[in-house]
Amino acid sequence: MNYLVRGVNHGFTDKQEMMAKLKISRSTLMRRTRDCEHSPYKKAVIHDGARRLYYRLELWDKFMEYRTDKYYEEIYGIESIRDRSVI
Repeated sequence: MNYLVRGVNHGFTDKQEMMAKLKISRSTLMRRTRDCEHSPYKKAVIHDGARRLYYRLELWDKFMEYRTDKYYEEIYGIESIRDRSVI
C-alpha cells in the first residue's frame, strides 16, 4: 500500500505541514519527534530515508495526550501518589 502519494491525504502529513499546523519551529518539531520515537507511540513517526519524515496524525494526537499526562505526573507528583511502593 502506498500511503505517501502526493496530493492524497490518508491521515499522514509531512514535516513542513506539521510545522505549519502546530505553528512551531523545525527544532521544536524535531525535539518532539525524538520524544515520540522513545514513547509507546513511536509508530506516529514514519522515516522515508534519512531526511524525509511523515507523521500519522491520529497517533501523533495520542502521543501529545500521553506527553501532557506525563508532564502533569512529573510536575504534580501524581506518579508517586499512584506508586504505593514509595510510601
